[in-house]
Amino acid sequence: MPYKGINPDIVAKDMRPELRRACFESEILLLFADMMADPDFLIHFSIFSLCIARCTLFLVRAWILEIDEQPASGTALMSPQSARAFFDKIELACLNLFWEDRSRILSTYERDMGYALSELQGALYSILIIRARTLELDKVFVSPGMLKTTVLFWVHGHTNVAEDEEAHFSRLYLATRERTMFLLLDTFFQGSQCWAGAPRDDFESTIPPEHKDTLAEILQDIGPGRLLRAMLNTIKYSQFMRYGLQRLRDCLVACQCLYLQTGDASFKEVYLQMPMLQALESSSLVSRSDKRVPVDARDPVEEQQTLEAYCSAWTHMSIIGLACRISSISPSLIDPTSVWRIMLEGVTEALELSMETYPRRDDPEMAECVSYLQYFHNILLHSLSIWTGGIQDCKLGRGGFPKSVVESLVGNEIREASMWYGVIETMRGRFPGGIDIPAVAEVLDGWIMFGKALGFEESIERDRRPLARTCSWRDCVHFTVPASKPLMVCKGCKENRYCSTACQRSDWKQGGHRVKCRRLKT
Repeated sequence: MPYKGINPDIVAKDMRPELRRACFESEILLLFADMMADPDFLIHFSIFSLCIARCTLFLVRAWILEIDEQPASGTALMSPQSARAFFDKIELACLNLFWEDRSRILSTYERDMGYALSELQGALYSILIIRARTLELDKVFVSPGMLKTTVLFWVHGHTNVAEDEEAHFSRLYLATRERTMFLLLDTFFQGSQCWAGAPRDDFESTIPPEHKDTLAEILQDIGPGRLLRAMLNTIKYSQFMRYGLQRLRDCLVACQCLYLQTGDASFKEVYLQMPMLQALESSSLVSRSDKRVPVDARDPVEEQQTLEAYCSAWTHMSIIGLACRISSISPSLIDPTSVWRIMLEGVTEALELSMETYPRRDDPEMAECVSYLQYFHNILLHSLSIWTGGIQDCKLGRGGFPKSVVESLVGNEIREASMWYGVIETMRGRFPGGIDIPAVAEVLDGWIMFGKALGFEESIERDRRPLARTCSWRDCVHFTVPASKPLMVCKGCKENRYCSTACQRSDWKQGGHRVKCRRLKT
């Protein structure tokens, strides 16, 4: 049976009520749990293990669906005694089989077994949710054995890629429903708000004392290198995830907390040897398809998760900038293309959201968004100041960034200066009478200082702009990267340039050029 990604929630929803009831009345989940606890489970034919894992995942998702739709009957799908027996058997399988055999699991490269472990990972997360609901617990209780096993399966699925990477992660995220990084955050960093602040060396750890040994075992036995590679792949391939921004946010914050709060030198050492910037550049945060959707049309919960993800991403930018200043990270890992893409996306998003949000800050519906946006501004400005200071100190001979890093950031001076000035020109074009939103002015000032530290001058770029081949439509790829051919000029204002009629039409209708052009014509 060749593996195909199957959405377990769709299968659970399509399951006929009589079939669902028959499966639970037969207590087949107890049989599956016994099979998984068998010492030979991992050495059976992988297709057998995959079938058991998949059937378990389908049934536990059906159980959750029943609880959501009919709370009274959902909790009665299995008797309390049978449910407890099932939970206990799964916990024993995690602790006595899967975790004890972690070395074999981590070295398993067989495709179907890999998918079986990934589906078991999704099942374990679902089982934790069910246990909390059926036993009426205040929160999801995660036993050390189940948590360690869930992280183990998650790391395996994100580091042992058995085929083309895009195909692997597309199928992985279609067929599993898990939030392992959320569990890790909720267990080890309870109440942590470190995503909302700038990185410091004096973070007070929020790890409960009873969980410190569990985290130490994960870092020691799975290894910080494997754990971090799994995190980087999650960030890099977040575009293929279901609930991608949520999972991306969880992963970014978990990685940040592990770096800042655990005090584990081995994780910090490995972190500073990994290409975090390149992963961030490839993430759905930088390549979001919905990034220009007006605030009114965005889901408030998703918008909060997006801002939290941006906060954490820019905290990672601060961590890398600080490490670069003290030569704790190799200059070869400071990829200039990644830096520019992340900065352009972050600054543009902050400016766009500020223009949409702050004029309505007294609207009760916008209050929470304004609060999260302010956190984002604070972290972004702090990070920009680190990078600006590192460049300035280098040029003044006071330490700062290595000279090679500064030189790489202006490797193609005309292109980088054009990208930098393009943001300034666009923002000032939106406010012909002067910028009257303080948050916009603050972010723009931070951006201007960053460019000036690199040696860019507004007056020079303003004069050079007519010669540049950058498109005036902000969502065009050539808005930041010059086109290879001459652009057509707006016949009205004789200033804006476009690489296509479609870009000109979009800028006219959505980019505000209709107002700007008429003003310039008169």
